[in-house]
Amino acid sequence: MKYVEKYDISIAPSQPFLKMGIVNPITNVRLEERAYVDTGFSGSLIITKNVYEKLKLSLIEVDEEYYAIHAGHFITKLKPVIVIVEIGEFYHARKKIFVHPYIGKILVGRDILNELYICLNGPKQILELKD
Repeated sequence: MKYVEKYDISIAPSQPFLKMGIVNPITNVRLEERAYVDTGFSGSLIITKNVYEKLKLSLIEVDEEYYAIHAGHFITKLKPVIVIVEIGEFYHARKKIFVHPYIGKILVGRDILNELYICLNGPKQILELKD
């Protein structure tokens, strides 16, 4: 089984992404979203405030403090929540993810990427997952 996704070329430089299901584990409300690969992010997933509101994730916030540091100076408090993350038939897990108040796109980090067999083929502008 294989999952293939072309890079998003509307961004310069082009960027790989995965189509992910993000599910509220209490209400089972599910959104299908693009999550852009960020190998510099050690966590699981950072979502936008808009996704947080659509999924009504305030019901499952975790009482812990997390912060993101931008460009080594700007510190932002993140809101941790618990969701189910799905990537086709390849991945299904309950994860602690983070809500960022200012970002405009979802980012998937190494906590999830390291659980996948993933190939970023830059010259062909293709991301591949294999089982």
